[in-house]
Amino acid sequence: MRRVAPVAGIGLAAGGALLLGWIGWAVLGLSSPPPYHYTLVAEGGVGKFPELGMKDQAGLALKKYEVRADSAGKPVATALVAAKGGGAPVLLSWENSTAEPVLRLGPAVGELTTLAAAVARHAPGQSRILAWWDTSRQLQLLAGSNVVFEENLVAPLLLPPPWRAAEKSIVSLERDFWRAPASARTERQFAEFADAMLSDLPAGLEKLRRLAGGTEAYVVVHITDAYRLGALYPARFGVGFKDFRMAGQVHGTINGVKSWLKKEGYPAYAVERRDDTTVRVHFLTDKASTRTLAAQLLPFDTSTPLALDAPRIVYQHGGYWVYKLSPGARKVETAAAGPRP
Repeated sequence: MRRVAPVAGIGLAAGGALLLGWIGWAVLGLSSPPPYHYTLVAEGGVGKFPELGMKDQAGLALKKYEVRADSAGKPVATALVAAKGGGAPVLLSWENSTAEPVLRLGPAVGELTTLAAAVARHAPGQSRILAWWDTSRQLQLLAGSNVVFEENLVAPLLLPPPWRAAEKSIVSLERDFWRAPASARTERQFAEFADAMLSDLPAGLEKLRRLAGGTEAYVVVHITDAYRLGALYPARFGVGFKDFRMAGQVHGTINGVKSWLKKEGYPAYAVERRDDTTVRVHFLTDKASTRTLAAQLLPFDTSTPLALDAPRIVYQHGGYWVYKLSPGARKVETAAAGPRP
């Protein structure tokens, strides 16, 4: 049974001479130059980007970039970035143009802004927000949330095989572009957050309470967090995803998905509808991963997030799930886990 999150190669194979150049740099123990660059293609206020479904905010400046690989004729991804008052850029949207993720994996366009509006309305201003570091920075920018993680950690970076010889220079490029000199303290705290997500439910919740500093907190997770968690800790969390084209009715597509999962032997799955024609099936590759806090908080068919007493679900939209975590020790109750019909 495979445990490693599959970050397979994509259609970005470099020309022979360039690839040999990368290999040569690796043999010499050097990091080859970054095989891609960011190209600014549009900028302006919120009104220029209606796909976000977002109300204008004073001082919020947006920029759209294409990520262009030196070996590809078209962009491999597009990024929508926002900043306010000269602050460091914050990623709002990342769309891969390839079958496999390049550098990042993010929610569908518009999900984030809907989440930010809901958090701004319903979460008390002083409540701590515990979420993946990029989700945290997005909510801080758009909703003024009191987040635990304020810095860009530039991890994980999802690199196709031809790019891996350039990892050091890619990390340097990313840190420069995002103005991301993360502190050792933030890196340590985020490692504690990830460890909580990889623990079982009771232990993981206690670790999150400690990170929240004993105050009321809201835990925000997205289905893509599972893949990113697996990319950071492949030995502790086995996960992957596969896109399926909609074949007529949704019911027929899901039947096909279940047949594929059974054939592959994966013990759990969750379905994310990406658009009108595509569903993304996130799957766990071993039973141990199904017992982690991350799997219990996300809508895998072996979990029951709506039945949790602590933390308690307070909001759900798209791939996002938001839970209220009380500061005091509360008895953790779950419904018996089992496949959904």
